[in-house]
Amino acid sequence: MTLPVLMSLAYKLLGTHMSYRKVDFYQDFENISHSQVLELFSHSNDINEPDATGDSPLLYACKSKDIELILFLLGKGADPNFVSASGMAPLHVTINEVELNEVFALSAANALVHAGADIELRAFLLKTPFLLACCRNSKAMIEFLVMSGCDTNAVTFDIGDSLNGLQLASISGVSADIKSYIKTLV
Repeated sequence: MTLPVLMSLAYKLLGTHMSYRKVDFYQDFENISHSQVLELFSHSNDINEPDATGDSPLLYACKSKDIELILFLLGKGADPNFVSASGMAPLHVTINEVELNEVFALSAANALVHAGADIELRAFLLKTPFLLACCRNSKAMIEFLVMSGCDTNAVTFDIGDSLNGLQLASISGVSADIKSYIKTLV
């Protein structure tokens, strides 16, 4: 089932009429229940088709911090390495959430890595997940990525210079404890 057909189901659930336009998961799913969202995606043939904002259903689930939907979509074959037009990938989105909800972020990262997420994928600002995690105050996320086999010697180019994890941590204002830990890795 294609996304337009899927959305016609959504509009039937909502009791409104479908106008032909590209779907926006955030706007269109705002007023339907979690179980209805799961029902809609269970009928989809292309679980990776992006919406009008360029996000895949899996990116939507990661941004919505919905671990049940993440697991459901991964089980249906969602691509854990999808990169949106804005440069976001599911693992990068979960790492960005780690300071607000570490339990969710670690659970989602674990599910994504076990489903084949590339721990060296350069997405948001051309950072690997490790480099992005070095900019967040979560030693647990960095430890998870290291245990998953990430390259701790990765660098990115920012501000016209090559930056490693420790340099990114220093300019991002992470805690001294985390910077000390990163220093043992790079």
